[in-house]
Amino acid sequence: MRFFTKHTWSEWMRRGYNTLFQPELTTCQSCRKNAAMPLQPNHLRQQAASFDARGQVLKLWLCAACIGTIPWIQAVGCKSCGRAIRCTDCERHPLHAWGLAGNRSVVRYDNHMKHWLSQYKFYGLNVYGEIIGRMMSVSYPMLFTGFMNSLGRCTSNGGRSGWSSNCMLPDIITFVPTSEQRLYERGFNQAEQLAQIMGRTWNRPVVPLLMREQETAKQSMQTRSGRERNIANVFQLRSDVGYVGHLETNKCGHVIKGMGQHGKQNDQPDGIVMLLVDDVYTTGSTLRACAREIASLQSVIRRPLYVLSYTWARA
Repeated sequence: MRFFTKHTWSEWMRRGYNTLFQPELTTCQSCRKNAAMPLQPNHLRQQAASFDARGQVLKLWLCAACIGTIPWIQAVGCKSCGRAIRCTDCERHPLHAWGLAGNRSVVRYDNHMKHWLSQYKFYGLNVYGEIIGRMMSVSYPMLFTGFMNSLGRCTSNGGRSGWSSNCMLPDIITFVPTSEQRLYERGFNQAEQLAQIMGRTWNRPVVPLLMREQETAKQSMQTRSGRERNIANVFQLRSDVGYVGHLETNKCGHVIKGMGQHGKQNDQPDGIVMLLVDDVYTTGSTLRACAREIASLQSVIRRPLYVLSYTWARA
């Protein structure tokens, strides 16, 4: 009879541990290296402590090193647009003047994040879209707690209890539309795809409220003043027959009718929170133009309408 030697027994234990407690070796979607290297038991607790909730979600696609390079916006420098530093754009063009209650973004738009978005938008690597969408979904409660509390959507308990009861969630999600030409070139609208990911995650309706009337030069190629001129009067509410009434009666009817469950209990109708999604906030000209059109729905919905924008990156 053959007995296990010390070496074979330890090898068996190591393999058993890795099988039970470690995921299969996968390739990191960013650096293309192994995303889940086997760990020794005494290192497991140390690595787990290094990931916050957002990092844990991304471990399905990314290695620890790549997660560690993400430039999360941890502290907001501008309460209006969510930039990590003081923002002169908001001093020149206050968002509320355009019907936009505020904006929040997940990451700073550094070279690493530009590469990710380029791989998604221009090379069609949809895995980056899934990563970006998940980053937005998991970061939302941390970024929007202040907004929702100010609107009376959550009690002062806020935080975790508010999130678990869904009072933090928007009622309707919409997105910045793209032109027919860009849609033909890329085959998709990245803002719509990101909105759909969040809609599925939160079980919230995603409604295409806007259309882009004309093709414009790429915003990324414009100067600051050129962006404003380039995007002026480009967006309009969709002209589908009965589409504005559609908010009240059809696709979003169950959402509109159920608005009383989140807000304060008083004689005034509760407001509707609409989340406007895009990939990058640079000067805010695109989001301001979209919010101006959406704000015109106020008279149709006949109750307070709060438009919040949400982008993955803030330049």
